[in-house]
Amino acid sequence: NLREALLKQVASLSSIVREHLRPYVADIFGIVDDLWNSKHLGTILALLSKIAVGVPDDFRKYLPRLVKKLLASLEIQTTESKVEVQKLDLILRSIRSLRGVMTEYLQLMIPALLKLADSLILTPNVDEGGLGLAPSYIDVGVATLQTLSHILEHERIRNQSMSLPVAWSELSL
Repeated sequence: NLREALLKQVASLSSIVREHLRPYVADIFGIVDDLWNSKHLGTILALLSKIAVGVPDDFRKYLPRLVKKLLASLEIQTTESKVEVQKLDLILRSIRSLRGVMTEYLQLMIPALLKLADSLILTPNVDEGGLGLAPSYIDVGVATLQTLSHILEHERIRNQSMSLPVAWSELSL
């Protein structure tokens, strides 16, 4: 698909040009808005990760829009759709990769991830043998818990590193 190829090229270029990407971030987020619910979500999320690394300050300006989309995408449907499960997996991977720039929004992300994990555990869908959750729901449940673990571990390390200079200065007195 031409659209997919163009998005991949923009993602590749964004990791090369970095700072020169600044004037185009607004337009790229316009494309993200337009294509969020398309089959190109994986490529869009890869592009966003590269923008977050290349121009993090400009990326943060658009983070509220992205967080709103991520939170809406974490809502699980009661019917199991392979496309929806794949979309959730992409969203969870993206949250893990963007956790460094999303620290201001953890108070919103963590409850949404916990709600998703709860809904997956309590979902009445069963596998073919009738023995429990369908395998794809189990996979997404595990991915949700892994995402929570990554976010919390990153935040713990960040908090420790922030308190380190204070402790070091106390030692040198």
